[in-house]
Amino acid sequence: MQAHIKPKIILFDIDYVLIDSSKLKEISSAKVAKILKISLIKMEKINEEFGKTLKTSKEFSPKKYAKFLANYFNDSRISKKITPIFLKPKLYQQTLYSDIIPSLRKLKEKCWLGIYSEGTKEFQMAKLKLSGITDYFKKNLVFIYPDKTGKATRLVEKLGEIYFVDDNPRHIKDITATIGTHPIWLKRGPKADTSETLTCPTILSLEELPKLEHVYETILVTNH
Repeated sequence: MQAHIKPKIILFDIDYVLIDSSKLKEISSAKVAKILKISLIKMEKINEEFGKTLKTSKEFSPKKYAKFLANYFNDSRISKKITPIFLKPKLYQQTLYSDIIPSLRKLKEKCWLGIYSEGTKEFQMAKLKLSGITDYFKKNLVFIYPDKTGKATRLVEKLGEIYFVDDNPRHIKDITATIGTHPIWLKRGPKADTSETLTCPTILSLEELPKLEHVYETILVTNH
């Protein structure tokens, strides 16, 4: 009989867990407005019109957005001017929460880190790569879906017990319904003021995560 250490697996959502998506939208919209030479108020109204073309905000992609603006202003040149805004690392580095790098660096010492997020895969991956945090996550533990509702069950069947860090109470409840999951609610972003009652641990910053002993401790696995 042999025993070996199996690190805990922690999967993180991206929006409002790693990236301040409201700030990202604010900065990128200001840059777009400057290129289009319009006011921020006008930009906001145009963004609302663009939002109506999507079923949910998860469908956002820079390519769709740039194409919409080109059609809106009837100027094909606009698309080539807008797309580069979303390809610059500084945009994502500016919107990365300040607690991310120190927390991921410490957690990676003992845990396997990954991603459990939803949205357009190309845009979500851009947030990770261009912000400079890709190397903190194991490649085989990066899971991005158009809609991640119900997907936790499949991951637990494949990987065993998993800790999930999410800002959205709806996803927390969905994850809680699966045996073998350990959801942790990161209370920040637009869903922070929810009146819903959640039974899982709640943290206000990722800096609190390594302090949760049941998360940080490794698992002793026995092979027969």
